[in-house]
Amino acid sequence: MKLIVKLTIFLALVAGLSAGAMSYVFNLTNPIITNAQKEAETKQLNAIYKESTFKSISFNHKTYNLIENIYEAKKDEQLEGYVYKISTPGYGGNIVYLVALDQSGKYLGYSPIDVTTETSGFGSRVGTKEMADRIDKKKIGAGIDTLSGATISSKAVVKGINQATAHYQKNYQ
Repeated sequence: MKLIVKLTIFLALVAGLSAGAMSYVFNLTNPIITNAQKEAETKQLNAIYKESTFKSISFNHKTYNLIENIYEAKKDEQLEGYVYKISTPGYGGNIVYLVALDQSGKYLGYSPIDVTTETSGFGSRVGTKEMADRIDKKKIGAGIDTLSGATISSKAVVKGINQATAHYQKNYQ
């Protein structure tokens, strides 16, 4: 009985120390990781709308639940278009990407941020140029073809783009 109590106390102490160490490391690295993610997203925004400034716009998250953020792109104070950051459930988890809609009524760009939850070689293809080619320069509202072999993942991407398009058409067109 005494041995069980000693082992229980020892196990609780080790678990507490481990949790404390993990918490310390998380608090140390989280700001660095968050900053790196923001820089990567800014780089992707600038790849779509070169030399533009971006302003985050508020919207109804309940109505548009797949949209994480909307950025207004301006160049020399002229509105160029909008970039939607979308997170949509795919086959293995959430797929996160940017899609840009310009003032002329076209999808200007598709830029994947995180497709690591999707099956490698299949669903992960939504993070490739093959998927971007199905979206870029297409007229807003035109059908977007899914990828054969990555149907669930590409349908998820299209679902998010359709929600962004609905928001754009209701608010900006």
